[in-house]
Amino acid sequence: MTPKDDQVKHIMVYLDESGHIHRNSKCQYFAIGGFCCSAEDDQKIKSLYKRTNKKIKKNYNLSLDVELKASQMDDAQKIDLFNALKTSDGFCGVGIVFDKQMMQKPIESENMFYNYGVKELFEDVIFPLVDDLMDEPNEVVVFHVTCDNRSMKSGDVKDLEKFLSTTFIEKNCSFKVEYGNSASNYSIQIADLIVNTAFMSKKDPERVENVLKTLDKNRFLIAYSPSEKYEVRAETLF
Repeated sequence: MTPKDDQVKHIMVYLDESGHIHRNSKCQYFAIGGFCCSAEDDQKIKSLYKRTNKKIKKNYNLSLDVELKASQMDDAQKIDLFNALKTSDGFCGVGIVFDKQMMQKPIESENMFYNYGVKELFEDVIFPLVDDLMDEPNEVVVFHVTCDNRSMKSGDVKDLEKFLSTTFIEKNCSFKVEYGNSASNYSIQIADLIVNTAFMSKKDPERVENVLKTLDKNRFLIAYSPSEKYEVRAETLF
């Protein structure tokens, strides 16, 4: 039986990654993160970021066609963007950082580990934010997940969608996964800003110390795995 439109809650999730997970990488950490919001807040959040993004480019004499990468931003630019984003009540930055040296087994497949990482992000951070919705018997939650079009093999772009749908088959939710290009997608650029900050909070915390101090800890929720689990303190956002 197909639920009616007023019985469906659409949650937007935008994700990017930072670090490396291939076998030969010496990078200790790998992070997946971005932000989630209701469909109603989606366009507002994009507009907030786009407006501040353009202002930064103007102040720094940068071309409007240049993509602002978090790894190349200074603290002031990051803080301006984060301050703009948190003015939206429906915005929540999310992320999970993996310490690969703490893993008990080697990573056999990049795509499989990426799927596992997204699953952990949902379990540890995103689901606790929408538990109330998912407990409603007459309402279905649809997660629209947009990931950066990683340099992954494009054999089956539905791989993550199938994995999440099967893993969470007992939960009152469904998943729709697509991939976007950060060069033309402001939401993926927001995800890049958040996941880079989460990644650096472990890899080199001194470099993002000033940025971390400005973040509202109830609006930016980060889990650390496998040694730590984040205890979500935010109230239900949706």
